[in-house]
Amino acid sequence: MDRFEYIISKRPNYEKYSAAVWFGGAASTFAVSNALTDNLSTALVVAPAMVGLGAYRGYQAYKQHIRNRDFTPEQNIEFISYDEVKNKKFRSDAIWLGKGFAWTPDVAQRLYDEFMRNPESMQSKDVSDSNAPSGAFWLHSLGEGEMDIYRNIRDFEGHTLITGVTGAGKTRTVDTIIAQLLLRKDEPMIMIDPKNDNEARENIRKICEKEGRPFYFFHPSFPEKSCRIDALHSWSRVTQIADRIKSILPGASAGDSDPFSNIIWNVVNAIANCMVIVGERPSIVAFRRYMTQESMDDLIARSIAAYAEEVDKNWHMYYAPYIDRQYEVGGRNKGTVSAKLQKTLSLMYFLMKSFLLKSQTLKYKS
Repeated sequence: MDRFEYIISKRPNYEKYSAAVWFGGAASTFAVSNALTDNLSTALVVAPAMVGLGAYRGYQAYKQHIRNRDFTPEQNIEFISYDEVKNKKFRSDAIWLGKGFAWTPDVAQRLYDEFMRNPESMQSKDVSDSNAPSGAFWLHSLGEGEMDIYRNIRDFEGHTLITGVTGAGKTRTVDTIIAQLLLRKDEPMIMIDPKNDNEARENIRKICEKEGRPFYFFHPSFPEKSCRIDALHSWSRVTQIADRIKSILPGASAGDSDPFSNIIWNVVNAIANCMVIVGERPSIVAFRRYMTQESMDDLIARSIAAYAEEVDKNWHMYYAPYIDRQYEVGGRNKGTVSAKLQKTLSLMYFLMKSFLLKSQTLKYKS
């Protein structure tokens, strides 16, 4: 086709009348030749040419009929099952988006011509009928044929934006894309849905069941249905643990200006560091357990011992002079502290006065 050629799509189908004239002329040639003369040689020469021209104009009439067709709402809506997507549409290198045609300058011109010729035909919805279907289904008649639309899987490695008014089919489009992503079993699929669409969630769950893939649903408002997530399972720095705990406190929105949050951050960070030193995995349950004075004293004592063991295997030799040191409580509750606290305080004093200085010296020498 000449790139400068343009055919008006929505117009009367003159070609069908021309085709009828050519076919009628061919038939008339035989009739007249038979009636006037017994020699049909002239008709046998002329009639095939007229039939050929009629067939050509008939083909043009068919093409114009396709361009003139109007899509009804029923024709505009097409349903496809998951099995059809899997068996007929799925490709490992691309994502099937549906059916359509390329929006070229010719199509844009057809839209303009139709708007100028008959703007009423472009009315998508009868405003007087509350049950009238919505959607610009007439757009499908602007193309000369629809085909399967695929996009290379690499095009989805960045950001993809799907826009449309309510009811336009955004969710169903996402469902179609997700179904094909789930068929790629060597890759995980994570969906974050602020709208909490129950139908979309159930569609994903059913596909996972069909394909034998695990399905996990997380929602803090529905603990009876939700899976559990350990927010403290993975971290690169111990301070990240205290940051995550602080972020869920009531005063977190105040930032660093809230003194209560800062106190909690320091306590949690100290407990987390001690737990890491003694080889325990930090968790919210463990923090709750170590928040008591007795448990915290024991954790501090074990962490000091573990740290000292790392620096020098003979640390007990340096600690011996501090074992019998006595500590007392002043003020109203004046008296001797408990044996467990006595041990903790002696270890802390030992760490500050003697062993910490030794460990720093060893580090400088190394």
